[in-house]
Amino acid sequence: MSIIVGGFLGQLMSACHQPRLAAGEEVSCKAKNPPSLQAGHCALAARLLPLLGAILLGSGTGALAQPQDMRRAESPTSPQLPCQTEPGAAHSVERQLCLSEHIPGFGGYHHEGPCEVAAYLADPDEASAERELLRRYVEAASPDCGDDLTIEFRQSRYDLVDLHRWGDQASALLLSGEEQATGIDAYDVLGPLVLDNRVNFFFDPEALAGSDEAMAEARANLSDNGYDLDAFHISNDPFSTRALSWYLLGVADPCLPVNPPLAICMNDPQVQVSLVDGSPTGVLGTATLRSSPDLSYVFIISWEEQVSLRDYARRQEEDMEYVLSNCARVGIGQFSGLRFDLEPAPATQAPAARSFENPALQSPRMVLFVDTGAGMATIVGTPRASTVSQEDLYRGAESVARIFRVRQ
Repeated sequence: MSIIVGGFLGQLMSACHQPRLAAGEEVSCKAKNPPSLQAGHCALAARLLPLLGAILLGSGTGALAQPQDMRRAESPTSPQLPCQTEPGAAHSVERQLCLSEHIPGFGGYHHEGPCEVAAYLADPDEASAERELLRRYVEAASPDCGDDLTIEFRQSRYDLVDLHRWGDQASALLLSGEEQATGIDAYDVLGPLVLDNRVNFFFDPEALAGSDEAMAEARANLSDNGYDLDAFHISNDPFSTRALSWYLLGVADPCLPVNPPLAICMNDPQVQVSLVDGSPTGVLGTATLRSSPDLSYVFIISWEEQVSLRDYARRQEEDMEYVLSNCARVGIGQFSGLRFDLEPAPATQAPAARSFENPALQSPRMVLFVDTGAGMATIVGTPRASTVSQEDLYRGAESVARIFRVRQ
């Protein structure tokens, strides 16, 4: 299963190998406490839409749920709503802009699930005629939901018409023409998308545009040209908001099942997660801490064999490429773990065994084995800067372990 994160593959060549115990070493530890898409968006969407199809291994379908066709078969006696020019009209940008002519301060609405709608009004708490009109319009455009439809009215900071105008201007500034200052290829960006009462640009994480530096440059360019940055959301994480994950991937629940009881939560506030590969018996991914990008992790979850945590760690011995030391038992929520420091293998190791490594990359410095009760996880921590301490890596690895959830 090829997922959208190709940028980490160089690191995987160095860090993805599961550390093993030295030959004969025992594991023992003392217990320690939709506006329109820009040119090239179809190519980007084609890479994104299959993103999670093979991850939903426990679903039995092997495909993502997509948003339902929101159409309404109106009865002959139903009054015609403003901006609904034909029976069963689906949601569209044009009709939302039409609604803004009837609802002062209207900031748009979007889906966060098949029958979950967030709508933005200047006064969302007042039982006004405008609120009732918007409610009726959303209900008319979502007939398949019936009583399951929920509409959350939220405070609007920006008018929908303004957001679309800013989005078009920002797109011209960032992605095309002589004024282009970021060197970003429009094929690598999806947007502008008006979601969450903001202008959204999604940067392909496989491309240079998806780098932290390129996104920071884009924000700086908007700020230098007088735009309110609070009105923009620039991200390379499809799970950065519920609206974006639903729009891009048709995923409402960001905790994705990888086997019937085990899920990986992709919207953790501390950890940004990317799934790289998977099979019926395991998943490979990468993770970074949102507040500490110098902490980098590769994780593998396997549920092929039912073994104890101690036996799982011991079985890493066969393909040993690092020496494990400083063993510690740790508890992470409901999970138990064994943590080790990693040291380079002895210099006598055959050169061919390490020839694949990129010497320019940092080497892994710790590993955490975690028993989730529904699969064993191996989390390998690598510093990206010399200022990263071992304690920093320990704390980050425990944060990564918390993205795993076991559903009862």
